[in-house]
Amino acid sequence: MDPARPIAPPSAPAASANLNSAQAGELARAPASARVGYFRWVICALLLFGVTKNYIDRQLLGVLKTTLQHDFGWNDIQYGHLVSYFQAAYAAGMLLVGRLIDRLGTRVGYALAMAFWSLASMAHAAAGSFASFAVARFALQGSS
Repeated sequence: MDPARPIAPPSAPAASANLNSAQAGELARAPASARVGYFRWVICALLLFGVTKNYIDRQLLGVLKTTLQHDFGWNDIQYGHLVSYFQAAYAAGMLLVGRLIDRLGTRVGYALAMAFWSLASMAHAAAGSFASFAVARFALQGSS
């Protein structure tokens, strides 16, 4: 049983016995279009989750400001530089990644962007200094 294939209502086989061949052909094609419609919603859900994670990640730096300053020993000037790098990467990423997606196509471009974004997210765990955290943050936002 194909999980992506919708289950026909119980009255569908009985109703198809009273149809002419043209109507029966249309009924046979309906599950394929239903599968396409279902797959479109799966894509929309994945894009929604990706955008939601992106917005949460953007807010995370502000929410964890005092914790990060305490753990890494940053002062307010360093934190301000980090936010500036983050926003500069966001602006540059909008221009450059958009062109990259246009050249590579959406399927390959988004797959590469998601892989790079995942690696940049993981790089935050390995950051031990202000410079390494800033590089990870720049890479993360540049790929969004």
